[in-house]
Amino acid sequence: MSTPLRVLIVEDSEDDTQLMLRELRRGGYDPIFERVETADQMQAALNQQDWELILCDHALPVFSAPKALELLKRIALDIPFIEVSGKIGEETAVEMMRAGAHDYVMKGNLARLAPAVTRELTEAGIRRDHKRAQQEIVDLAKFPAESPDPVLRTAGDGTVIFANKAAGPLLDTWSCRVGQALPKQRAELVASVLVSGAREDVEIESDGRTFLVTFAPVVEAGYVNLYARDITERKRAEEQLELAVSRWESTFDAVEDMVAVIDTDYRIVLANRAMKERFKGVTVLGAFCYELIHGTDHPPETCRACKVFETGEPQRWEIQEEHLGGCWLDVATSPIKDERGRVRQIVHSVRDITERKQAEEKIEKSRHLLGAVIEAISDATMVIAADYRIVLANRAARDMAGVEDPVATGLRCHQVFRHRDVPCDGVEHPCPLVQVVAAKGPVVVKHIYDDAEGNEVLMEVAAAPIFNEAGGLVQIVQSCRDITNRVEE
Repeated sequence: MSTPLRVLIVEDSEDDTQLMLRELRRGGYDPIFERVETADQMQAALNQQDWELILCDHALPVFSAPKALELLKRIALDIPFIEVSGKIGEETAVEMMRAGAHDYVMKGNLARLAPAVTRELTEAGIRRDHKRAQQEIVDLAKFPAESPDPVLRTAGDGTVIFANKAAGPLLDTWSCRVGQALPKQRAELVASVLVSGAREDVEIESDGRTFLVTFAPVVEAGYVNLYARDITERKRAEEQLELAVSRWESTFDAVEDMVAVIDTDYRIVLANRAMKERFKGVTVLGAFCYELIHGTDHPPETCRACKVFETGEPQRWEIQEEHLGGCWLDVATSPIKDERGRVRQIVHSVRDITERKQAEEKIEKSRHLLGAVIEAISDATMVIAADYRIVLANRAARDMAGVEDPVATGLRCHQVFRHRDVPCDGVEHPCPLVQVVAAKGPVVVKHIYDDAEGNEVLMEVAAAPIFNEAGGLVQIVQSCRDITNRVEE
């Protein structure tokens, strides 16, 4: 398969051009060419195309090989230039080579053309590679000087032999310049790393900034390179982070409830002080929560933490845990999600509510006992709210009202016992609640009620207030005794 080759031919003879192209094709090339005859044409061709080879006749009517070489030098292009001529002597050919031509071929011996082209293309590739390598060396040599970070080099005795512009603040801190020795402590470190051959990092304060300086020994050359990075902002961020973590941990440990962070396999990865103190003598971190709390080898069916992992929704429940001595626990669990909304951990907050439950149980028992006592009282006994609604009525009161459950009806006392829509008043019907408010304490009044058959019954009513913590009246307790017969007697 032929190799494509872009050839610029400076030649006034079409026939000679075709002969050269034929030799190139014989040599395995597929030439893409343009023929020019003047300096302007050559300049235009060089501007429009990247050429790999120039073949040039020595003398043209208005142009020549020497002028073509001058034009090529002027625009600084490194393109293999081969002179192809039929009339130049050896002396002229040597002069052309000295002027910059890479080779010459006589038109009478074009068999040499293809091998000469191959050789010069190879040489041109070598020159390009060499030039590229040289440029890389130059660029690399510029790197330390152009680096925005401090870069220094010291001899084995600590003498500074190079420092870029960015190293100025460090040199000021050390009170030295290029050609002077580092302070004793730094010079000793230079000697130390040269002996050990190991790098060493040192944090150095300079003009309010913090630098991390790496002392990197080049043992075989006997010097040490110092590479510094300004880590001031990083240090400030680390300090702020440490402060935030400290505050968070203090807050976390100050919570009286037991709090733990649990991962997807139910291991405790974080626990506050209350949690650790509750399970003293046990390694809390790394333990399975179900083993610690429930004493089981798997999450129990009643554990709603599983639902949090499944649904991503918070859960809250109360549970009596026999494994912990029958204590009651109020448990709240919330998810910790990643950026894709997947639950990665959960926060487990546990409050021991045993005392509250025991108090509630005592209150409930007391309520039942009080209810039984009130129910057994033969006098009609009620608890009436400040808005006159009946909130409790014993059997005697229900029988008197003729209503099975006056509490459920939401009726007011004057609606039940006087069949009126406004509170009782007047001498015959003094309102016990109004009297209690006026007296700011217990009262005994006589009051006419309507019984279940609609008959008026004179009652002796003993009423006492129930105040809230602020001293406001919220309810009264009243006991009603029928004294109709006693009055008639």
